[in-house]
Amino acid sequence: MGGSEGSSFNAFLQTKETRQDMVYVGANDGMLHGFRTDTGAEEFAYVPQSTFPNLADLTSTSYAHRFYVDGSLQAADAYVGGNWKTVLLGAQGHGGNALFALNVSTPATFDKN
Repeated sequence: MGGSEGSSFNAFLQTKETRQDMVYVGANDGMLHGFRTDTGAEEFAYVPQSTFPNLADLTSTSYAHRFYVDGSLQAADAYVGGNWKTVLLGAQGHGGNALFALNVSTPATFDKN
């Protein structure tokens, strides 16, 4: 690769070597969960915006099962906004018709950016 994409990729790969290993799992509690592989501790949970209107149903005493975040997940490296990032792509699957992309380059400090 030429340009800044190519010259910065090796440095990005080195940061990946020290990154916390994670497992990402969609769930029917309306969230995508990120767990540390070394301790099993949850680092974060993400609720897709299209799931919000249905979250109150989970506490209903007459709740009937619904799918929420059960679509396939795929992580890949991408050059975005002048920097390399690891992006986790997900879908609601049977739970809806939404897709989402999350920057999981630094899972311990995951936030809306």
